[in-house]
Amino acid sequence: MSELKELALRVAVLKALSDQVTKAGSQARAELLRQMHEAGAEKVAAELPGGRKVASVSLAGGHKVSAVVVDEAELLAWVREQRPEELEERIRPAYRRALLEELARNGEEVPGVELTLSTSYVSNRFATGGQHAIAQAWSSGALALPEVLALPTAEQAAAEHAPESEA
Repeated sequence: MSELKELALRVAVLKALSDQVTKAGSQARAELLRQMHEAGAEKVAAELPGGRKVASVSLAGGHKVSAVVVDEAELLAWVREQRPEELEERIRPAYRRALLEELARNGEEVPGVELTLSTSYVSNRFATGGQHAIAQAWSSGALALPEVLALPTAEQAAAEHAPESEA
């Protein structure tokens, strides 16, 4: 096989693996998020076999009220009536930010603004040298990547990408 074809194959294989790893990562994050919520856990240490801590995985965000402008015209009319000194042909950006923060804190309803509740997500922070330790564990065989990645078997992958048959 020519060097060009070998590189093309490598790129194709790595792209396919990358797509599968991305999907597996999303599924793992969703499952971890669910289990952390169930357990009431805010933070979990990620440890290699043998106990070396390589990362901290924690919940971030969530349960925070945010104010979002959903109708600019209604908000403008409210500010014109309540705080006309804050208008220039538009709401001053500093006041807009301050107002949205205040509304999120106090829950006041203002025309054109909607209060929303953010959702939590999983945040991963590697310990110093954590990524290197993972790579070493993988290279030495101490970390079994097929189990960690939980990639689908060839049959599962084929079934996932097979066209649906008509019944």
